[in-house]
Amino acid sequence: MFRQVFSAAIGVVVATTVIAGSPTAQAQSSVDLDQFLQDMKEKSESLVSLSLRGSRSIEAQHAGRPIAPREDTELEIAFAEPGQLRMAVESPRSGSTLVVSDGVQVWTYSAQSNAFTVQSVGSDAATETGGDTGNSVAGDARASVLSQIMPWQLPEPTLLRDESIDVAGKSVPCVVIHSLAPTGEQMTLWVDRANHVVLREERRGAKSVNGPNGPMTIDVVATATYREVKVDQDIPKSKFVFTPPDGAGQVDSFNMAQGIENNSPLVGKPAPDFELTDLDGNSVRLSDLRGKPVLLDFWATWCGPCKIELPHIQKLHEEFGVDDITVLAISSEQPALVRRYLERAQYTFPSLIDGKREVTGKYGVTSIPVVLVIDSQGVVRKHFIGAQPERVLRKALAAVGVTSDAAGK
Repeated sequence: MFRQVFSAAIGVVVATTVIAGSPTAQAQSSVDLDQFLQDMKEKSESLVSLSLRGSRSIEAQHAGRPIAPREDTELEIAFAEPGQLRMAVESPRSGSTLVVSDGVQVWTYSAQSNAFTVQSVGSDAATETGGDTGNSVAGDARASVLSQIMPWQLPEPTLLRDESIDVAGKSVPCVVIHSLAPTGEQMTLWVDRANHVVLREERRGAKSVNGPNGPMTIDVVATATYREVKVDQDIPKSKFVFTPPDGAGQVDSFNMAQGIENNSPLVGKPAPDFELTDLDGNSVRLSDLRGKPVLLDFWATWCGPCKIELPHIQKLHEEFGVDDITVLAISSEQPALVRRYLERAQYTFPSLIDGKREVTGKYGVTSIPVVLVIDSQGVVRKHFIGAQPERVLRKALAAVGVTSDAAGK
């Protein structure tokens, strides 16, 4: 259960784009970008504690006009060794969620139901999907957050300029970097020159959806402001202690993840064909796989929710793979990085490399993970966005005739 709540909460950070203040000065940069990113990597690996506060907003437009009210969310994230974590997400639309760990126990509170759960860090519920050794909860938090605010593995980075921005009334010198986001959006980062933390990020992307009069393109700009960022500073121990609000009751679990399917224009239509290479350089064409169902999983090594779902993908691959279904994971990252991650996690499902993100674009992937289940005739039958429980994936496979009873027959 904790992983479901954690996935939703960390998704706010993973899928958020960050922007803060307004520029006060800018100039050409004299920074060596490769060295700067290497310094960022080393800083992230040696980080002892981190605390940040901020807010995000998402705006969607069609033909230059807003199509929905702006959505605003408040964020608070903190972690410290050994294994301490605090993550608070407050949204007017979906209420607030709080996850707290003191390194021994994990509390998850939902304001919407005014209820909370308590689990031991080493319990099955807290570690059911595996993860890093030691405290996997804090490990997931650390990896997911740092991949956003200290993203040293940027795809195709370009150094733009030096620029000072105003953060909480202070002028902070930044290095401005442009890159493509892993899901294909144009991304600009303002990185604190001193501590290598992203203070401003902006992503702009477009998404095709079904409108009232047919397909339409929505332009999305998601922004967030970090008003407070503290690196390797003392964090009060009270941050990592949960005190139930008045009237809150303890429950065994929440019913927060229902595996809701995306209302996708792909469902019921032939899956867009593609040809990609696997990690051994072998070419794989989707249309050549007709005759048995295919499960496609768009993922990335830095993606927290992906880490929650991948063990389910591996389990299904081991149970049904080769004879009953073809499992294909698709990543846009460097092959060597993907290979190291899969080998370390002991995942054996095939992974294809979409280096130019052409397949990602064909399938309209703007956030990950994304899972599609394609039947034996090559028609998309299920389309999920976000990490799904194993039972939901099994139900989706059953819809195309892949069940435990039929395995191997």
